Amino acid sequence: MNEKDELEKGVDPEEIKEGKTQAGAEKSDLEWLDEDIPVQEENSGQGQENEQKEEAGAKKRKKRQNPNIRDGVRYNKKGEVAIFQPFTVKDIVFLAIIGAAALITSAVMPLVAQVPIFGLPQLVTGLQMSIFPTIGLMKVRKAGSVFIVAVLVSVLELFMAPAMGVTSLISAIIIELLNIAIFKGYRKDIACFVSGMLINPMTLPFYYLYCLAFDTNSIFFKAAGDSPWMAVGISAAVVAVCALGAGLGILISREIRKAGLMKK
Repeated sequence: MNEKDELEKGVDPEEIKEGKTQAGAEKSDLEWLDEDIPVQEENSGQGQENEQKEEAGAKKRKKRQNPNIRDGVRYNKKGEVAIFQPFTVKDIVFLAIIGAAALITSAVMPLVAQVPIFGLPQLVTGLQMSIFPTIGLMKVRKAGSVFIVAVLVSVLELFMAPAMGVTSLISAIIIELLNIAIFKGYRKDIACFVSGMLINPMTLPFYYLYCLAFDTNSIFFKAAGDSPWMAVGISAAVVAVCALGAGLGILISREIRKAGLMKK
């Protein structure tokens, strides 16, 4: 309805002007609803400071991370899998269990400790001391695994027979060096087989040298001197038994892996 129609109906012109003025005032009062009012975030300064700290922490963590380690595997500069891999807590625990199992099943050794036949203790413990370490190597394929098992075993051997503890450590070091020189680690099953097989036979020459230097009264040392051919025959039997044990360790590990209980 325009102003002319209102006048024809007898509406007072002053009332018309007053109504328009009020409507304009109401419109101007509501115009602020259409304006974009900037909203200030709470603790915006604190939020920016936290973001800066997070970015700085991420940069530090990135610097500390070794770019040659991906998914827990270390690579050399050529992109090849490195010989020396970092050990995890699970690796150490698994090798400790393996060492304990090998030592417990070798409890028959004291039964022949007084029998004067050189190499007899290694012969009666050869099967178990090759099966369990080989299983450990098939699981933890990292250079140094044999040494870790030897350390755990020799700690207890030192209290029972110091010569066995010392020779076990020396043998483990030699085995690790041979493995690095020949196989470049335990990635191949043949490397696990050879290292597992050598653990007990390797102690024979070092045990003889230890007795020659520190314990010439040992009954095993005297037996080697009195019956050298028997000592050679027993040593060959130790190698055969340990080879059998390492082979069984490989087969057992493969079956366990097929069952999904052990990953390579």
